[in-house]
Amino acid sequence: MNVRLLRWAVFFCALSLSAFAQEEGNPAPRYLNAVRAELSALRLNPHCEVRPGQSAICEFRFLEASGEAEQIGYVAISDEAHSVYVYLPNLATAETDDPATPQVLQSLMSLNWRLVGSKLEWNEASGEVRISALVHTHTNFDRRAFRVLVRHLLGESRRVSREIDRIQTSNL
Repeated sequence: MNVRLLRWAVFFCALSLSAFAQEEGNPAPRYLNAVRAELSALRLNPHCEVRPGQSAICEFRFLEASGEAEQIGYVAISDEAHSVYVYLPNLATAETDDPATPQVLQSLMSLNWRLVGSKLEWNEASGEVRISALVHTHTNFDRRAFRVLVRHLLGESRRVSREIDRIQTSNL
């Protein structure tokens, strides 16, 4: 193939991708394409959306621990915060008005202490318990570290879900 033609083709592809990423005038965050590529390499088929403030959110789906139901995960990318935040929502619910919640939360914090590379979070307003991890991108985005972290988070969510089920069952 003609080298000049190849250069023009690459230029127009890059221009098209850039225009696609800048939906509604919002510039895409610096590492959006890398995150999308890594999630795709993990066969998580991400759907990403550019948001205001050089940020984006990618949704992906995977099989839960039992292998029967699909679970949803998210990656929030922010150039402003120099971070890539990966989270798996709705591992459990701990409602504030449930009398068992203080004991469940104490057990979850004990479990949280043993986690490495991830953490459990609780939203008091909704009762949602999620597992998450954060990658700082001040200087760069390490693709391999991101893949390892996502795989780790998926594995931990399966293990932690079983533990949360046990905790909640014992507090009934």
